[in-house]
Amino acid sequence: MKLTTVPGGVEALAEQAVVAACELADVADPTQWSMGAVEDVAAALEVLASALSRLDPECAEILAVVPVAAAAVLERAEQAGSGTVPQDQAVDGPRAVSIGTALRQALAAQGLTRHRVHQLGAALVTVTLDPPEAQALAMLLAGRDGVPH
Repeated sequence: MKLTTVPGGVEALAEQAVVAACELADVADPTQWSMGAVEDVAAALEVLASALSRLDPECAEILAVVPVAAAAVLERAEQAGSGTVPQDQAVDGPRAVSIGTALRQALAAQGLTRHRVHQLGAALVTVTLDPPEAQALAMLLAGRDGVPH
């Protein structure tokens, strides 16, 4: 990947995006989010991730979790009803990390070592596998009767 340092166009727009994001982060607290604001920020995340994913295939793979994460945030906001996530339902950081770690260990125990586990929250995890390892995992999950567990 070759990056350019030519000023203008993309660089100026990227700077505007960062300034807008910082302004939003400075003024927004959990009680000020409306459903429309959550939708707009989720859409912005998806658009920015899509733009960055064009850098190269590895960037695209890394950023593939952003639309999934944005959709999960939207779903959570919709379930909350008012467009805000109650503080008593906040994601527990150590618990979320332990799920990703446990999944990595379980995959390694089955000999599935070429994978990426992305922890997006306490209950949302994505796993990126090479095709042979994905097929091996599918066989493990299918069990003896061919039906996934």
